[in-house]
Amino acid sequence: MAINFLTFLGTGAYSEVDYLLPDKKTYKTRYAQEAILAYFKKKLDCKENSVIVFVTEQAKNRNWCCDNGLENIIKNVVPNMVIKPVQIESISDEASIWKLFDTVIENIPDNSEIILDITHAFRSLPMLGLVIVHFARIVKHISLRGIFYGSIDDSNKNTGWIVDLSQMDRLLQWSFAANSFYTTGSAREIDRLTNEQVGFIIQHSHDKNTVLLLERKLANKVKNILPILATCRSKAIIDGSEFTEISTITRQLQSYQNYSIKPLRSLYSLIEETTGLFKKNSFANLLCAVDLCIQYHLIQQGITLLQESIVTIMLHLLHVEDITKRENREAISRYFSFLEQPDSYTHPKCEEEYKLIGEKIEQVPEIKVFHQIFNKLRDIRNDINHAGLTNQNINANTFEENLSKIFIESLTIFANNTIDNELHEVAIALLEKTRAV
Repeated sequence: MAINFLTFLGTGAYSEVDYLLPDKKTYKTRYAQEAILAYFKKKLDCKENSVIVFVTEQAKNRNWCCDNGLENIIKNVVPNMVIKPVQIESISDEASIWKLFDTVIENIPDNSEIILDITHAFRSLPMLGLVIVHFARIVKHISLRGIFYGSIDDSNKNTGWIVDLSQMDRLLQWSFAANSFYTTGSAREIDRLTNEQVGFIIQHSHDKNTVLLLERKLANKVKNILPILATCRSKAIIDGSEFTEISTITRQLQSYQNYSIKPLRSLYSLIEETTGLFKKNSFANLLCAVDLCIQYHLIQQGITLLQESIVTIMLHLLHVEDITKRENREAISRYFSFLEQPDSYTHPKCEEEYKLIGEKIEQVPEIKVFHQIFNKLRDIRNDINHAGLTNQNINANTFEENLSKIFIESLTIFANNTIDNELHEVAIALLEKTRAV
């Protein structure tokens, strides 16, 4: 992978500075770019790699193509690298910011590794450079070796040090990861960043403390939430272990004063909010899972899970042990169809195959109130599962709204009934959460 050194050149009258490099050696120069290139010389100095210098017309005349300008200095330090000056305009308004953005992006090669220097960048350019690198990571598939800044000692203007500011980029990545988890439920980036940081800590300090290992375990467990929801794994949801273990680990980590991965620690409350209502071996977990599907815009999964959960919960209320047996589930479905169209459907108690469940249903009148909800879900689920090739002609934008309304109706029924305490309590909690949004 080619390495590209990106830098911005300013118009200042730079004085010589003894820069302390990351390897503790010093390098005297007017330009921090020279010190950074000298530090990376062995890795950079070949024709496959390039130095890309973004320079205004004024900076070009003052500090680039003059006798003691940066162009000649770079040629002396890394004579084999390709040197590419790119002229830019000074930032004066929003339009010039976007013009500069386009220019920099256009000059970053695809699938390359980037070293970014922001020492002599003008005013807002360091921040813009950081944002551009983050954007290029996605659209250009680049990787970042480092962001460097030549800092001057306030008490002695002739000394300074080259600082690696890569953690700024890492923080930006964590912000993206947190937003992705909050809005979509995907914790892949959280898991990736955690694993990278854990690996770095172990490699450089050989530290495998309890907190570090718990942090890695937490990130991995959180990553497993979305696949469970996306594939409607009802058994895993009812079991609850995948969710309750996350809460257990989070509480463990909160009891420690020290931590290894600070951005992850900042997400503890968000993670706890996601999994806090789940319990071990609870049918109420199904309601929590539907709530997360709605939060993460998993509409088809939410519709499927809510309809199947109604059947599952009804069997639970009837004390039927085998909730997976086809005849048991079909009996509930047939009962709801019978309530809607008694002239077209037979009560399941009148059919030998479904008689046992059909007779039990009559003993729990609370089940009857769910038939309208079940049938609403059946209609929209049928349409979405048949790719809209039905006679219902449902607009794509209405599925989410319909699911949310039907879910609130379901929660209201559970909240107003105490036939099952866990369902009752969770329904109340989820209704309060919905009103708070």
